[in-house]
Amino acid sequence: MAFSLEQASLAQRPLLAAMLSDCLRELGVDGDYPYLPLYWREAGRYPYLMLSDRQTAGFALVRRLDSATVEMAEFYIKPEWRRNGMGQRAARALFARHPGGWSLSVSQDNPRGLAFWRSVVPAGAMTQPFSAPDAMMQLRFSSPPP
Repeated sequence: MAFSLEQASLAQRPLLAAMLSDCLRELGVDGDYPYLPLYWREAGRYPYLMLSDRQTAGFALVRRLDSATVEMAEFYIKPEWRRNGMGQRAARALFARHPGGWSLSVSQDNPRGLAFWRSVVPAGAMTQPFSAPDAMMQLRFSSPPP
């Protein structure tokens, strides 16, 4: 199965938006995602599509927080592409594409997501533990250049 990661074009925005709606629904989040249009308007925002054999398998939204750190704002693999290594390949490809500091957050209400991220971030990632109901765990780590 051939994997590729490509930056989403403006023409692909509706495809990414549909997957984002599925992602938010899975997480139990209602409402709009007002930041999506900014990924095609502002520097330092990167919308990606994950492809397997030229079929769309998921997406990621990455944004630069500062000169040294990028954030995984959103990451989603379609259900039919899960549990076959697609997410790990995609995450590692993103880390390689943006070497340096990374930050990502996972809700305590998402134990599968937390287990996934702990399996793919480099060993020694700093974590900020949950502090309240509905809290997010933040992982910070560095990705070396390829």
